[in-house]
Amino acid sequence: QEYSFIFEASSPVPSDVNEWATRCTESRPDGSTMRVYCNAAGSSLLNILTEPSSAGGRVWNEYSEYDEDFRLVLFAHPSAVAGVSEPSGPGDPLVVTLKTDEGLINVTEYYDTTNPSTGAVEGLVHRKGTREGSAGDVVYLVKYEFIQHSAAGQTVNKVSAEYVYPVASMSDEDAPQTSYDYTWQTDSEDNPTLQVDER
Repeated sequence: QEYSFIFEASSPVPSDVNEWATRCTESRPDGSTMRVYCNAAGSSLLNILTEPSSAGGRVWNEYSEYDEDFRLVLFAHPSAVAGVSEPSGPGDPLVVTLKTDEGLINVTEYYDTTNPSTGAVEGLVHRKGTREGSAGDVVYLVKYEFIQHSAAGQTVNKVSAEYVYPVASMSDEDAPQTSYDYTWQTDSEDNPTLQVDER
């Protein structure tokens, strides 16, 4: 069985995190192909799986979007992708159109500030959810809170609470919650360390 790969690069290298920088086309022994577009950081923007014509020639598209810090904020399943316009040359754009009101889309939100009283830590995952189509309301599935601990000039972040929402619009008070407790060890001179007992 033999696989073949074709690698291509966009020119010039894009500055936008959601513009394609490389394209890799993988041809598989069963006749199917997987084409992957990545941004300048190497993160996947679009995966296109095409089955062989003998099997029907169906196409599945998976699309991802990132924020300016290259963090994943949106993942559209094939059911949410309305169409794709692929670049014909290195300088051409990749255009993905999402369905407005149908198809599964996963979203991830991040804390934009640090607030120990609420468990917020800037840059870490705040909530994850789904929505139906690009214009659908987000239904949150899980929320995270964190605790910070500093020692030896370093700060670590640990999950302090996880809320799961089995019912849409459920409040934090009603949502099932898992809490995490940490005991931080000290050295022989009673200075804080990064060693921890979790429970």
